[in-house]
Amino acid sequence: MLLGGELYDFHPGSVSLIMLINFTGGLVVSAVINLSFYHYLRKDDRSRVQLEEEKRNFKTLFFANPQPVVLIDLHTKNIILYNKQAGHFFGISQQTVSSFFLSSFLPDQKEQEILLGLLKNEVKIENYITIIWYIMQPG
Repeated sequence: MLLGGELYDFHPGSVSLIMLINFTGGLVVSAVINLSFYHYLRKDDRSRVQLEEEKRNFKTLFFANPQPVVLIDLHTKNIILYNKQAGHFFGISQQTVSSFFLSSFLPDQKEQEILLGLLKNEVKIENYITIIWYIMQPG
């Protein structure tokens, strides 16, 4: 503070220089923060666009699959998506989808627990064989 006081005492215009230096420093810090925030927003926007593209690709492959495919929520064990082939094979429709669960295809509780445990811990499962049972739904 003594240096600032000495500058002020000897050079009254030096206070303006100190204020200009502080203002410039604040402006530089503000610009760096704004650029960082802008970069983060652009990255977030690119990630959002990429995620939407990946969702579209997934759905395209899911519905184009020639085999019956059913996507089931691991927590609720409800059907999230099913392709046309699964609808024909299992009799799933918009009206009946709420009556189908994991147990509709895999009735053995122990087998369900094993499969769900594997799916929760692994990215993919290879060489796992199970028998999928189809239990006729009423109606």
